[in-house]
Amino acid sequence: MERGVKGLLVERRNYVRVEGTLALHMEILDPSEVPQQAREISSSSDDRSAALLRSYVKRAESGDANVQAAMIKLLVSIDHKLDMLLEQNSGQKRKVDSVLLKNTRANVSGSGIRFPVTKALACGDSVKLTLLLPLSPPSKIVTLARVVRVEDAKPGADGAKVYDTAFQFIGMSQGAREEVIRYVTQRQREVFREQAHRRRRDERRGG
Repeated sequence: MERGVKGLLVERRNYVRVEGTLALHMEILDPSEVPQQAREISSSSDDRSAALLRSYVKRAESGDANVQAAMIKLLVSIDHKLDMLLEQNSGQKRKVDSVLLKNTRANVSGSGIRFPVTKALACGDSVKLTLLLPLSPPSKIVTLARVVRVEDAKPGADGAKVYDTAFQFIGMSQGAREEVIRYVTQRQREVFREQAHRRRRDERRGG
């Protein structure tokens, strides 16, 4: 891995890593649960819905008034699917060891993600991740992932131990990976803009 522009990391497989703030849900899986979870994620893929919603947003931005009703209908459908997902993750149907993280700082690329968790996991552990990417419109990604690195514990903001943990996405659909890369690209542009703004501000102060 090579370090490029400050705030960005470039992986050898041409995936750029960026730092950003996300909401996510992590469900820790028993090895016996992984095959079934993979089938469920594959069968309930939202790739088509996400593509439709993006096309509706583009048409709406271009002034197409006829797209509004279809866009609202699709949003209601996606919202219903999200409610069903949250109900499944609530543990009512099976015992679930899970963590809900809101506004957590994460390092993201097309191949994986790294973020701090309060539970010490081991390399090779499998999890189910639900990511809410701050795109326009927001994009929900559900994927399996495997722990590939766990750093030593550090004190968190509330004094509890946190472990910076890296995950590799497993079996992610092409549509979901494209959404992650779209978020990375958007965040990359934001980083460049932030750096340009700081340079202009420093130049004004120095002048």
